[in-house]
Amino acid sequence: MSDQTGDIKAAAGSATLSELYRRHAGWLVRRLRARWGAEADDIVQDSFVRLSRYDDSTSIGSPRALLIRIASNLAADRARRASHRASPSLGTEGLKPEGISGGQYESTLLREVVADMPEHLRDVFLLSRIAGFRHREIAQRLGISEKTVEWRLSRALTWCVERMRGGDD
Repeated sequence: MSDQTGDIKAAAGSATLSELYRRHAGWLVRRLRARWGAEADDIVQDSFVRLSRYDDSTSIGSPRALLIRIASNLAADRARRASHRASPSLGTEGLKPEGISGGQYESTLLREVVADMPEHLRDVFLLSRIAGFRHREIAQRLGISEKTVEWRLSRALTWCVERMRGGDD
């Protein structure tokens, strides 16, 4: 009996999601196409996948605002990944702090440390420290508990500190 109840809830949720998709997907694609071109379609699809993680899509007050926020974050993530892939890894072993300014060295080292971080820690770290999201928002976006967000952020910060200290040798 509980499986049927779950199926009914899932069907109702997907119908609501389908309705949101029918109403807003075209608008979102048009909105993103100017900046992201052909990638706009993928970003829209990914946005609705993220939206499907919300417990109750019927309580979303402003679906377009939420969708554009999700899409903007996804597009920014794609751009960061693309720029990271496009730029060759510098490697920190050849860098000498006296050869470049301290800020440049630390910035380069931090970028490499974050790039080498396990993905589950990096996602939480970037959403918290770069995008400025609160723990509750990160938990909703990633489909994890707030305690898990706190734990992962703590591990990510420890990861950075340990590698930044080790990189100064």
